[in-house]
Amino acid sequence: MADLKLLAHYNAVLTIVALLSLAWFLQTPANETGLPEPSVLVDAFSGSIVPDARQGRDTPGPRSDTTEPQKEIVLTETEITRIGTDISWHRQPLEPGLIWMQSSDSLFGAPQFLNVLVMDADDAAARFRLEAADRVDKPHPHEEPVRHLTASEFARAFNPAAVINAGFFSDHPEYVNSGIFKVDGEVYPFMKQEPEELRFVGGAAVGIGPDGNWLFRNRENHVWPDDWPEAHTALAGAHRLVENGVIPEPVASESYVSMREQRHAGLRHPRTAICLAGEQESGSDGTQREKRARSDSRILILVADGRHEEAVGLSLRELAEVMLSMGCLDAVNLDGGGSSTMYLRDLGVVNHPSGNRRFDHEGERAVRTVIMIE
Repeated sequence: MADLKLLAHYNAVLTIVALLSLAWFLQTPANETGLPEPSVLVDAFSGSIVPDARQGRDTPGPRSDTTEPQKEIVLTETEITRIGTDISWHRQPLEPGLIWMQSSDSLFGAPQFLNVLVMDADDAAARFRLEAADRVDKPHPHEEPVRHLTASEFARAFNPAAVINAGFFSDHPEYVNSGIFKVDGEVYPFMKQEPEELRFVGGAAVGIGPDGNWLFRNRENHVWPDDWPEAHTALAGAHRLVENGVIPEPVASESYVSMREQRHAGLRHPRTAICLAGEQESGSDGTQREKRARSDSRILILVADGRHEEAVGLSLRELAEVMLSMGCLDAVNLDGGGSSTMYLRDLGVVNHPSGNRRFDHEGERAVRTVIMIE
């Protein structure tokens, strides 16, 4: 009899525990069950406004202070396929002729956060401007030149549509850039030769000719030999990422020479790059020939975050593969690391500069030179 009473009490306890567990489960919100959150990113060409899960805020909408009709950038099916293959993009028109794309996705087995500006090549040539902090007007005539400014400070001085960090620089009081730096035909003082362990810096450049054509050039020797007379505007970076539609050496094989180059190029860091994107056509001999019709070309400027758990960054080989996947025919790596910053008018800094080691928008580093889109 005692055994039957004990068994009855035991069953009653189990029943109460089961009922309490069921009640708790039914009251638990869906996002607390341990199930993964659904993806909030959409295809780059949907045009939808979607929540930015990493920031806990809505992605900003387009500017509303312009009455100009939106100039549609028409991307070919090939470009759409390339861009959409591995990366989920949110696409947002900012103003006529300027599109901003953003992605927080997993690439190469790691989290990444990318921002890209897309422009028609003709429009980009007209709106592209280089600026050096040394040339910014001083509040008082007798003050020493300011040699470094953040992207936000450049933006306050000039109010362009976008500001992106540009070339590599040092603390040398005279030279504004490592490698050629040329604005509207004027050559600014630049470092023509780097130490042996840094000889890759200044090794490739992007330029614009007087007719608006986009130009790309590799430095042939260790020293810049001239002022690139074919280019009216020019900016040197470091490695060439894409050349005539392929990834060149040493990026392709990651066969870097010095330990300094290996640390810079072979490891994952924040990155900034610029490219000319388009299509290629086959020549009569079967070789690939660049299609340079500017009506079919785009300029892309990419900023990749890094040095965070939420965005680890890219090696140069990985960066080159991303640029190639977006249809780039020619691309140059610009200054990266803590310098990588993209500022957009009315929105502020849209990436997560790594200067403060936090995944926010406050970690800007002061730089010597910037790209501005007017």
